[in-house]
Amino acid sequence: MGVMQEIQQRSTSRPRCRNCGSPVSRRFCRVFGDNQDDVYGCMDCTSMRKLTKGAATSK
Repeated sequence: MGVMQEIQQRSTSRPRCRNCGSPVSRRFCRVFGDNQDDVYGCMDCTSMRKLTKGAATSK
């Protein structure tokens, strides 16, 4: 997938956890995601304790 296609897809589709595929809110991505607002863990596949320690920002 090209960079432009990925940017367009991100702007129109609901964000998803890259670990389990569950939908997450844009706010969740801003708070727990990496610098590109990608999340690699969510409430469905990662504990809140791990999320608050940064688990959602790493692959």
